[in-house]
Amino acid sequence: MGRYLILLSLLVGLSLHVQAQPAQGAGAANVESDYQDFLVRMGFQDFSKQADQTLNSKKDLHPVQARILKFNRDRYEVVNAARDLSAFIMARALENNSNELPQVMDRLAELTSRALVLQPLSVPDEFPEELENIKSEKARDEAKQKWLDQNIRDLLEKSERQLVSDIMTSLHGEEGVRARISGHDQNFQKELQFVQSHVETYMQLVYSDPELAQTKFLGRALAASVVRHARLQKDLALEQKVASRSLDKGAILGNFISDELIFPGKDKKVTKMKVGQGDFIMEYSSGKVAWSVSSAIIPGGFISRVKAFMANLYGNLILAPFILDEDSLLKKVERGDKRTLREHIAYYLMQRPIARRGYSHAGLAQVNRDKETGLAMTWARDLYPNEDLGGIRFI
Repeated sequence: MGRYLILLSLLVGLSLHVQAQPAQGAGAANVESDYQDFLVRMGFQDFSKQADQTLNSKKDLHPVQARILKFNRDRYEVVNAARDLSAFIMARALENNSNELPQVMDRLAELTSRALVLQPLSVPDEFPEELENIKSEKARDEAKQKWLDQNIRDLLEKSERQLVSDIMTSLHGEEGVRARISGHDQNFQKELQFVQSHVETYMQLVYSDPELAQTKFLGRALAASVVRHARLQKDLALEQKVASRSLDKGAILGNFISDELIFPGKDKKVTKMKVGQGDFIMEYSSGKVAWSVSSAIIPGGFISRVKAFMANLYGNLILAPFILDEDSLLKKVERGDKRTLREHIAYYLMQRPIARRGYSHAGLAQVNRDKETGLAMTWARDLYPNEDLGGIRFI
């Protein structure tokens, strides 16, 4: 990241007074439309538009239904931003002549691998001492909230700037970006504003809703688009490059662009599970919420309860005193902080099968396939409360 800092500051300092939609030739427009259609087929539909159509056409909606639709209409703009940005990137990349294209695609392979692990930056765990020392509880809470809000805004802006810089550098190279900035290239400025606008939409939604960050919409869209290009051009090396760079960062490419779920195990053993349309996908994590759900939802009859427990379908209530918030505990472990006996036991159990019984959520699999390239994208749809709201979750 450090090598892009100068470019990042140049991009941030560039004042734009142009329309958001960049100028493009007929060829680029056709390529962009082609990749838009491809990504829609792979599952990147305009859910926000669908929600709007329902809101406008059905006048007898219950107020709660309307609230849920509006909530999901707004949050799933993240899908539109990821789709539009990826199609735009591919169109700009493929405008390059044949001599430059290999270098551009190499940079896009790196960009894709980063997008597959893109996460909001973490807010500091501890408040400044001067805030903790405020005597009035109300004043202390207000000061902490103000400090927290400012930190989140700062981290969001930092993430936005870095992603914009990465995208523009991937498309044009470091020297190309400098030359276009110093030459006041109007098309470049229009491209930049388009990218900034969509990155801002994407990152604001990702920061406001951690679940959207987990689904890696931008990474998925870029991975599908770059690998599609590789397969159409029979460029096996490019696809392998995306896979290896993603794996180096902790992401398995096949989990994003195939109909398999791939789980690395001990001794480099890999477990693969084929997923079909409509299959049930059972979900579980070692977090407190997941354990609470898996332990609370149990069959009513004694015989059914015994059978369900033997089949590993629900959690272990005996462990209740030792199930703690996973994120907080793991951060303590990573920092080497002093832990209580309860926390030591909780961390030990977290890594053992006895604490990973049962399932907290069940979803239906949706598998979108592209016959031309053999690519597939596996999604899960489940019902998730989102605190007081709800709706179908798309992950």
